[in-house]
Amino acid sequence: MKIQKITFIVLTLVLLAVPALRVYQYENTLAHGKVFKFETQPVDPYDLFRGRYVALRFKAERTDTAHPDFTDGAKIYMTLTVNAEGFAEVESISTEPLKGENVIIGRYDWRPRFPFDRYFMEENAAPEAERVWRNAAGRNSGQKTWVQVRVLNGKAVLEGLYIDGVRIEEVLRNRNP
Repeated sequence: MKIQKITFIVLTLVLLAVPALRVYQYENTLAHGKVFKFETQPVDPYDLFRGRYVALRFKAERTDTAHPDFTDGAKIYMTLTVNAEGFAEVESISTEPLKGENVIIGRYDWRPRFPFDRYFMEENAAPEAERVWRNAAGRNSGQKTWVQVRVLNGKAVLEGLYIDGVRIEEVLRNRNP
C-alpha cells in the first residue's frame, strides 16, 4: 500500500511538473530573450479550419539557404541576423545543434519554417485583426507589418504583431473607439 501511495505522488508531481516547465520556459523567454522583428507577408484571406487567430507568413522564410540534403519535416537550427532595415533574416540553417542568442529551432518543409505562424488574440477581435493586418501587409499598401519575437536558448516566443510600429491591438482600439 505504501508503494502505491509513493508511486501516485511521484506520478502526480511529474504530471504537474511538465506543464509548469513549459510555462516557465515561455515566460523566461519573454522576460530574457533577445528581440527580433520578422517582416510579414500577406496570406490567403480565408481558411475555414484555422479558428480565431491571425495566420502569418514571413519574408525571412523565403531564403536562399535551401539544402538538398534536408528532408521535409526535419528539425533544423536557424541562425538569425538583422538586415539594414532592422528585420530578422535567416543567415544559415543546420540539422546539427547550434547554440547562441540568435539561434531558433524550427522545421524544414522545402524551406525553413519558424516555430511560430499564428498570433492568438481575443476571440472576437481576431477576425477584424486579420482583415486589418491583411490589408496593411498587401503589396500596394505602403505599410510595414512585422511580428516581434523573443529568442532564448533556441526557443522563440511571439510577443506582438505590428503595423507601422503600432501593435495590432492598439490599431483595433483606434479604429473602434
